[in-house]
Amino acid sequence: QDAPVRALRRLRDVLSGLGISEILNYSLVAEPLLDLVDPDQRAQRIVIPRPISADQSVLRTSLVPQMVDTLGRNRAHQVAEAALFEIGRTFRRDGEQDRLVIGLMGPIGRSGVDRRRAMEASELFLWAKGIVEALASAMKVEACAVRPAAVACAEAGGAAEVLLDSEVAGTLALVHKRIRKEWRLNDPVAIIDLAVAPLLARALAHRGFQDIPAYPSVARDVAMVVGDEIRHEDIVRVIRQAAPRELETVELFDIFKGGALPPGRRSVAYSLVYRSSARTLTDEEANGYHEHVKRALRSELGAEIRES
Repeated sequence: QDAPVRALRRLRDVLSGLGISEILNYSLVAEPLLDLVDPDQRAQRIVIPRPISADQSVLRTSLVPQMVDTLGRNRAHQVAEAALFEIGRTFRRDGEQDRLVIGLMGPIGRSGVDRRRAMEASELFLWAKGIVEALASAMKVEACAVRPAAVACAEAGGAAEVLLDSEVAGTLALVHKRIRKEWRLNDPVAIIDLAVAPLLARALAHRGFQDIPAYPSVARDVAMVVGDEIRHEDIVRVIRQAAPRELETVELFDIFKGGALPPGRRSVAYSLVYRSSARTLTDEEANGYHEHVKRALRSELGAEIRES
């Protein structure tokens, strides 16, 4: 197989490994669907002169409308949660582009009785952001960041640009209520829309990916109370700087505000996975790594570590 095919397969494997299922849609769509979700691109649309049907009259300028429609159809069939992706080509008068869209709804990432709790928009946004970061890391992107932005289909304040290696590669958005109500989607819906090329660029240059680990991992959780001014990126940065090279993943799995917590403070919890490429880690070693991380969080961020 040539390098582009291998890189694209790698991208699909990573998405599947994150628990996201692939879907496939036609390249032709109905213009009203584009008007609802992607109204800013009317001048770029390529309309078919004699379409077979009104539902397939325009070449899609974006994968987002069909993803929202797919999530809505799933909800209509009583599907409470979904994590879906599509890789496909978009068509505009100024050119074609391969893109990746990811759609999220429901209590993804939760387990047990916690799945019954209503999903907050801020939590879903953070899950989506975490997926972008995990995807970028797996595809060997050196720098991944998000910054606030305006997106046509997004709630006010619920959208961001995604930067891969300092270049804008797409967007992350919470779908606007005005759009969601067309499918009776009453809960938050998150959409990640990325160009494929930046995701594949590093993978194409990379000589090879790591083999399947031969030794077991050790997971440790850390829960803490921090000020609202402390960002997720700050916490991950401190964790990674303090942890040894055996730290494999950092995953946010809980956010809580209110209750007994004072104003301006929130509780967050992360799962850290340690693994050695040379041997099986002992509990004592993993505990030592983890204590060093917690000390760094206390000293650098003023975090109050919640011990179980």
